[in-house]
Amino acid sequence: GSNLCFPAMFVFGDSYLDVGNKAALYPQVFQQPVPPVIISNELPYGQTFFGHATGRFSDGRMISDFLAEALGFEDFPGAYFQPLASSFRYGANFALGGGTAIEHSFYESRNVTTVVPYSLLDELGWFLRFKKLARQQRQHKLVMTAFSKGLYVIGEIGSNDYTVGLFKGGMSPDVLNCTLLPLVRGSIKHFFEELHGSGARNFLFIGMPPAVDNPAYRSFGNFVNREKLYNLTAAHNAMLRKLVKDLKAKYTDSFLAFADFEGIHKDVMNNPGKHGFTDTSSACCGAEGPFNFNISIGCGQPGYTLCTTPAQFVFWDFSHYTE
Repeated sequence: GSNLCFPAMFVFGDSYLDVGNKAALYPQVFQQPVPPVIISNELPYGQTFFGHATGRFSDGRMISDFLAEALGFEDFPGAYFQPLASSFRYGANFALGGGTAIEHSFYESRNVTTVVPYSLLDELGWFLRFKKLARQQRQHKLVMTAFSKGLYVIGEIGSNDYTVGLFKGGMSPDVLNCTLLPLVRGSIKHFFEELHGSGARNFLFIGMPPAVDNPAYRSFGNFVNREKLYNLTAAHNAMLRKLVKDLKAKYTDSFLAFADFEGIHKDVMNNPGKHGFTDTSSACCGAEGPFNFNISIGCGQPGYTLCTTPAQFVFWDFSHYTE
């Protein structure tokens, strides 16, 4: 309606914003070769809010869902790859769990295995295809209003690039900082420019939280340099802030904002009681092991364990947040 800040929202990124795309593309366990396996299209995923699994990597809603509620939408922008189960009245979600910022061909040429063979460039292609179909199937005026005045949410993206570089590429945090980070920046900048060229004008860039705080990273103990990984997160977010500032100055016809995911994460971790949390390190849904993490048993698989109060846990599974 005319009272909404934005008529629609189009979402891109990785598992922090995926509302069912990876589950639709990889519905079977055997199609997910990288452990620990995540079965986000089965309970207990989704138990807290939806009462059933939706493909979201949480017990309930994701960042984009809360944004949609705050913007006054009556429904959540649905997953692009779940057309029968999704509503596209208020836009669409193209975020993909395991997706990278850097093109897959970069990793493929170096024989580095990624969680999924898709990147921001692929998400851009899906969006452009969706836009073309929407213009063909709906009233032109309504569609153009949605795409030209909608909010484009970019991110979180980059975590999987650094994780792959660290564990699959054998790079140190320092090497990641000087090699992959500039490539991540280039990918995000190119992605923005392509969206802007397609008519998008309103953008929200979401920063990266410190992945080193999640149960999986914590379980690795001294195998990872926590301080240097914190520094890498800070460097990524400083890069993204600067990029947004530079793009604002150049593209004066557009609205650009930066969301400080890292700052919010740190506030929760440093002041858990203020936010109602009692556990900031263990997975609510996991298996026997340090911080309730077991690389052989994912959440929902035979032998998994589940906490009774997810709302008191920061982390839902080995790397994703509770609602």
